[in-house]
Amino acid sequence: STEMDSGDRLALLLREARALGLSVLGPDVNASQSHFEAVGGEAVRYGLGAVRGIGRTLAARLAAARAAAPFADLADLCRRLDARDYGERELLALIHAGALDSLGGSRRGLAAAAGAAREHARRQQRDREAGQDSLFAAADAAAPEEAAPAPPALDEYPEAERLQREHDALGLYLSGHPYRLHARQVRPLLTHTLAEVRALSARGVAGRGYAEEVVTAGMVVKATRARAGAELFVQLEDERERLDAVLPDAGGAGLERGALLVARGVVKVQPKTAERGERLRLRVQKFSTLDDLRRGAGRLYIHLNGDSSVDTVRRIRAALAPHRGGRCEVRVERAAARARSDWLLGADWNVAPDAGLLEALRRVPGVQSVDVLYSRPG
Repeated sequence: STEMDSGDRLALLLREARALGLSVLGPDVNASQSHFEAVGGEAVRYGLGAVRGIGRTLAARLAAARAAAPFADLADLCRRLDARDYGERELLALIHAGALDSLGGSRRGLAAAAGAAREHARRQQRDREAGQDSLFAAADAAAPEEAAPAPPALDEYPEAERLQREHDALGLYLSGHPYRLHARQVRPLLTHTLAEVRALSARGVAGRGYAEEVVTAGMVVKATRARAGAELFVQLEDERERLDAVLPDAGGAGLERGALLVARGVVKVQPKTAERGERLRLRVQKFSTLDDLRRGAGRLYIHLNGDSSVDTVRRIRAALAPHRGGRCEVRVERAAARARSDWLLGADWNVAPDAGLLEALRRVPGVQSVDVLYSRPG
């Protein structure tokens, strides 16, 4: 709880908690306190006060408002809070942090309804304070109270977007990690994972430094440049580790937080001294973003399950059609109970894969998974 204002520090502490076998439970308006707390000796519950923009005061008021009974839904939460204590921005932060998941519906649906729910509660509160309830009580006794608009039944955000919004709200990835969406496809390109790069620090001993060329990958969680044209300092993160890296002068222009980076470079371990501990940093020589990898992709694999049908094939063709004309081959593989088959589509079905195509293919009933064969940078 003492580190609630530092996303970097929290991320490190939560990784250590998981390494110790503790479960990390997400923030929940019906379960969390303002601060972090232990749950049953085997879990840690995320504090509402650590959600960006919420703070300890509003978090404490949320906990107090549910003292009599849990919040039933978004409208109930808005009604039981003082509308002057929060705005739509605070509601969205709670929603995208996952703190309203227990109320039902998708985060996208809750977010779409946040503004209207808060405004409805504000009007009701204003009328109560102006005495409208008592003034018209006799005339309207039989009239039902105006109901707050229900959240629309929208599909959840795509996984990468859901996780990035969660990161924006918490300062870290909690319910999952976007690197997981790419890990299987980029692993053949790597010589080391970030954790394996970190393990190289054991070699920088006995007063001597150590350097080794590696190819590794992670999501960009921070990017800073001292001045225009200077080196770009980034932090790369996967599900287990975070590592500092330096990109060449003017390198990484337009590189955004949340981007996947596959980097070839030299990792240098400075030896320990009496004044400081060991420092490990990757000096990047060449790198590829996800867009770079997709432009150079050699083959797209579509894996079908046993439930695939003729309709599955029709939908795959419809998803591929707008992306034809690229250089990436398409191979379809089908695994049934007693047989396995695969076929390579003709060159006229080569595609230029992008996020939209991959998402469309993954949504086709009967498609088990979609993988892309990438090429190593440099």
